Amino acid sequence: MAERVGVALGGGAGGAGAKPPGSRGARGHRLMVPPPGYKFIPRTEQVCQEMGCFECYDIYCERCESKDRRIIELEMRNTELVKHITLLQARLFPRDGQGPGARPNASGAGAGGEPFAYVQSPVMYDPGMGIQQRRLPDVGWKEDDIQLLLEEMASFDTNNFQGNVGVGEREGRIISDLVRRRHFGLTHGIGRSGDVMAEQPKAAGSSLIVQLTKYLALDAIRLAGIKAVKACAVLPAATGLTMTLVFLALRQMRPQGRYVVWSRIDQKSCFKAIGAAGLEPVVVELKPIEGTDALGTDIDGMRAAIERVGADKVLCICTTTSTFAPRVPDFIDEVALMATKLDVPHVINNAYGLQCSKCTHLIETGCRRGRVDAFVQSTDKNFMVPVGGAIVAGPSSALVDKVSSLYPGRASMGPVLDLFITLLSLGASGWTGLLQERKDNAKWFEDRLSSVSQKLGLRVLKVPANRISFCVDINALGRSQQSGEEDDMDHLTFLGSALFTRRVSGPRVVLCTPSPASAGKETVAVQPESSQTGSVKVKGKYRKVIDGTPFECYGAHTDAYPCCYLTAACAIGAERKEMDCFLERFEAAVQDYRSGAGRKDKAPAKPVLGS
Repeated sequence: MAERVGVALGGGAGGAGAKPPGSRGARGHRLMVPPPGYKFIPRTEQVCQEMGCFECYDIYCERCESKDRRIIELEMRNTELVKHITLLQARLFPRDGQGPGARPNASGAGAGGEPFAYVQSPVMYDPGMGIQQRRLPDVGWKEDDIQLLLEEMASFDTNNFQGNVGVGEREGRIISDLVRRRHFGLTHGIGRSGDVMAEQPKAAGSSLIVQLTKYLALDAIRLAGIKAVKACAVLPAATGLTMTLVFLALRQMRPQGRYVVWSRIDQKSCFKAIGAAGLEPVVVELKPIEGTDALGTDIDGMRAAIERVGADKVLCICTTTSTFAPRVPDFIDEVALMATKLDVPHVINNAYGLQCSKCTHLIETGCRRGRVDAFVQSTDKNFMVPVGGAIVAGPSSALVDKVSSLYPGRASMGPVLDLFITLLSLGASGWTGLLQERKDNAKWFEDRLSSVSQKLGLRVLKVPANRISFCVDINALGRSQQSGEEDDMDHLTFLGSALFTRRVSGPRVVLCTPSPASAGKETVAVQPESSQTGSVKVKGKYRKVIDGTPFECYGAHTDAYPCCYLTAACAIGAERKEMDCFLERFEAAVQDYRSGAGRKDKAPAKPVLGS
């Protein structure tokens, strides 16, 4: 229709025949007087034929249209990128009814039956590689395949786009090429300001790695024996800080809670995590387990502590699985039942317990029989990666999601990437093989340690429920000397330094003074009696004050233990040749001690005749 064709206005103030400003047409309509370069576009099929009529025409600008077209092009590119990422996620995390762990069809097609052809690396879509199934591959990947995958993932981040122009304050810029290669170009970190597990639009590849790592970690936890786990988050924080985040998340969910009922373990991280969250610890002492040398959970003492302060004011019960002997894992199943009856949350410090079937069985039983809100484990102690990461997991997602949303800002990609690479390289067979190897080595090491100790006139303490840590009673070494027993016990620390100088790391020498009067106490945080925060010789020879709470015989998990001892652990990744070498050097250190090495009370040198 002729009326629909835009009429160009020439140069000047509207072209020939233009009406003066404010004039009206034949029908009385007000007329527009546009600047040069504009057109009038009819708004309706029937117009008044008066060019510039407000009611019949729209004004059109060629310059504005060119800008609009550029915006539209950018939006279209962004839409295509979103579709590409969505398709990629659909292939990696299928939602077509197969569910997690389901096998894709033989053609490798994803949701909707389309072939997965949006990436170049075969490791992304090869069903035999296992990545599409949200679980560990059956067999670990080769390093070349892992590197190819990481490079492909990194290409999805905007900082690696060819021709990308970043004008924000944080665009993943890296000045050192060595640093860039160390991180595979994944420089945006993980999460967003509101949730550390959220996806970043500028970092699609990094976000995919975060999600994949979460699923691989879940599968690894299940393979270790905790089948009841339903959710987890891999955080770039070590175990102690992650425990603090869990307590802070619980505090938002349970604002009236101010106490953490804590079964004593003489390891500072978890205890200091309570204070860092602004909470008050209620320390419940352990009790001896009849027929053994072990120390275990005082269930009655824990229940009494909760009733004394009030269950509604208890933020949570904090228990521990992995620990130095002679302490054994807390009775998780019994505590979980008590937590259910008293309606109190239950958090487990499972620092290096994921490698031990005894610990994972306790957590699995607790999840199924009672209440377990979350359990935290270290990535470095269980998966042999650099220090700096932890996994918070649970039988439900409520607390795990709360911890993720509580984390302030974005976070480092490093710990997540380390775990991702390690889990892919291990695969299911490699991971379960390491777990079984550690279990076999623990039994072998206990037998060898008993044999060497017996040869030296010592004995291995009977702590059958702790399958990671073992301890040797070294009181006989002190009593074998001529001087007083008390001083000799002080000198037993020489064993630790002698082993360290022999390049043996890990053993701990714990000095204890039996003090029945102080046993079985229950402690609430108090002000220290001394301004000194280290070991103080007041009311107990080996006393330590931590965050205002005093502990007698610190390191022994109790205020009174009948002997001094040395601990050694058989952790995941340890080899028998290492442990054999330790036993040889331990024997040499004991012989040095018995010959008087390192003792302050050595007999003075005899004067030379004639002097």
